[in-house]
Amino acid sequence: ITQLAQGTCNGAMVLLDQEPRSADATTLAESVLLKINQEAFYQLLASIPQIMKQIVKLLTRRLRAMNKKLTNAQR
Repeated sequence: ITQLAQGTCNGAMVLLDQEPRSADATTLAESVLLKINQEAFYQLLASIPQIMKQIVKLLTRRLRAMNKKLTNAQR
């Protein structure tokens, strides 16, 4: 669907809604990944609310990009 840049997060939606993942991910190069569980994630959000704002911005950008791809594909 897309290629994410270095330092980008993946899997934020599952932390927010506890639904199954909407996609799988593979890496093109050796990578270091950070896994965080939902409880720790919510504790982090409670202590640093700015993180939620950044996650909303990230998900909004991704949604807009996907909408643009879909719109262009229909033309």
